[in-house]
Amino acid sequence: MGTKRIHPPPMEKQADPTLLTPREAAKLLNVPHHRVLNMIHRKKLPALKVGSQWRIHKIEVTKVIGHRIEELPREMATLNPSDPERAEIVSEIIRLRDLLKKT
Repeated sequence: MGTKRIHPPPMEKQADPTLLTPREAAKLLNVPHHRVLNMIHRKKLPALKVGSQWRIHKIEVTKVIGHRIEELPREMATLNPSDPERAEIVSEIIRLRDLLKKT
């Protein structure tokens, strides 16, 4: 007699379940480590505690990057067209879009 195998239902395709440390998230966001911790404590970046250490879902970091991409054109619109800061903002938008493609 063989035993009948029971297969679990197929899982729905989910977003990347990767958990990042605050240092890894900071590297992706191109910000200091303490800024990521500050964002977590201010509830600007959802995170969970594993033991005594924070972990952040990679998708949450991606959302922060996307939000920043949306903010930058508004900031740029307030600047004089000859302001050198506009070029910096354009470079930042390009960098963030490239980063989103990699995540």
